[in-house]
Amino acid sequence: MADEPDNALVLQTSNNPKELRRAAMLIAAGDSEADHKALRGALNSEVFLLKLNTEAEYDSDPNRLRLRHIMDQLENNQAPVARETILALINSPGYLKSGGRIDLLIQASAVVRPATPDLVAFWDKYCQPEDGFTPLTIEALTENGSKPALELLERKFTDPAHENDFKQSWMRSSILTHRNDTGLLQTCERMLAGGMPEELRGDLVDVLFDYKPGEWYRPAVSYNPPGLSSYTSSARAQMRRLGDYATQNLKLTRQQQEAIRNMLEQLEHARSAPP
Repeated sequence: MADEPDNALVLQTSNNPKELRRAAMLIAAGDSEADHKALRGALNSEVFLLKLNTEAEYDSDPNRLRLRHIMDQLENNQAPVARETILALINSPGYLKSGGRIDLLIQASAVVRPATPDLVAFWDKYCQPEDGFTPLTIEALTENGSKPALELLERKFTDPAHENDFKQSWMRSSILTHRNDTGLLQTCERMLAGGMPEELRGDLVDVLFDYKPGEWYRPAVSYNPPGLSSYTSSARAQMRRLGDYATQNLKLTRQQQEAIRNMLEQLEHARSAPP
């Protein structure tokens, strides 16, 4: 049986995009500090990155890039060295020259918990009004769910520079799909209590306690809330707190009041139902 190639050496010597992708994926999925050091050097090199994909390809769909497979391996690798490689890229001048590469890094960085100050700064940089990156960054913040990430999420929702229409879209995508996360629910409680623009508080109540796919989404686009059985005891308790707060302090429609009651009843039934 032939010896396995030295993947770090392949990164330095090969000009074959498929060979480079395979070697980089194997390193990204592993836990060798030396190999990850070589991978970081390669991903910071414009020469290497342009061997993987052309400039035109980097300007197209990021999901079609060979680089995506490498970033997927880093994202799925729970070894600390893989997290270090992701963090190394957030300040990499070579890597950050392409918008498509930034998209992939935003997505991969959601797994780094708790978020470091440098990572929060990276997310903040790519969560500015109408920059094209903000929806991905908002999703990364809610997916990450650590205290620093949720603190930044709250600042973005309370920042008047971001238009309310976009904030409504974030709620109906990222918050809806993570509305069983206790930390996020606590963030929502603070926003309902005063941080969020008053005209959006009813929208947030709808997103937390109701689901209106026919009203919220175009036919080709839809998001689904987490199942009731996925709520932990702390998440259920936080939902009750939110429901009580909204009912007592916000001007709700009869439909919203009924949605809160129904949701809380369904959560209680799901808790008591046999496995």
